[in-house]
Amino acid sequence: MADPTVLDAVSPAAGEEFDPVRFLLERGTLYLLGTASGASATANLVAALIEDIVEAARRRAAASPGARLDPPLAVILDEAANYPLPSLPSLMSDGGGTGITTFVVLQSLAQARARWGQHEAAAIWDAAIAKLILGGSGNADDLRDLVSLIGTRKERRASESWGADRRRTVSTSIHEVPILDTGRLRTLPFGRAVLLLRSAPPILLHLRPWTRRGDADDLAAHRAEVEESLYRSGLTAG
Repeated sequence: MADPTVLDAVSPAAGEEFDPVRFLLERGTLYLLGTASGASATANLVAALIEDIVEAARRRAAASPGARLDPPLAVILDEAANYPLPSLPSLMSDGGGTGITTFVVLQSLAQARARWGQHEAAAIWDAAIAKLILGGSGNADDLRDLVSLIGTRKERRASESWGADRRRTVSTSIHEVPILDTGRLRTLPFGRAVLLLRSAPPILLHLRPWTRRGDADDLAAHRAEVEESLYRSGLTAG
């Protein structure tokens, strides 16, 4: 705030201020764009803005039938560790019951532990109803924990032996083996993921980019319209 330009940017004139209650009533969409290099300077400001919106959503939910926000609010936090919310553990645990759905994207569980601490990072992980695991992790302990969560399968193995009379004996046995070992989980190819959903068995996903959706052309056209509108208003699209 010591920079006059920054102070001016976050000090709107009368009538230009952001009203989180009005934002929720109008079913708006807010994009907060930042860079890794700028996170240290802006993290607290971004976190305060998100916390303000979430608190307004909680109050509206408490006053709504069934204590749920309608329509629900989606809080999508990409690279969440760069702009950490102090209330994220509690938001993950009880937000869904009030109509606030939170998506947290992290590079690794180690990143979450470094930002929120071991116990709160574990609370965030445990509270996630759906856990989407991609390849590329290099933390052996985390990979072993994930392999344990994914579970095991039964594998039939055959063995043979030769007796003194040169007769061959074949026997079979059942072994419990991991569905995915740590090596296969680490090297999941691009476009594949493992979904852990509540108490369901693990689900192997083939991820589809939005450009392959049936309405991809309409989405691209709408994006172009938004970018043109932002350009004319003096803003830039991320």
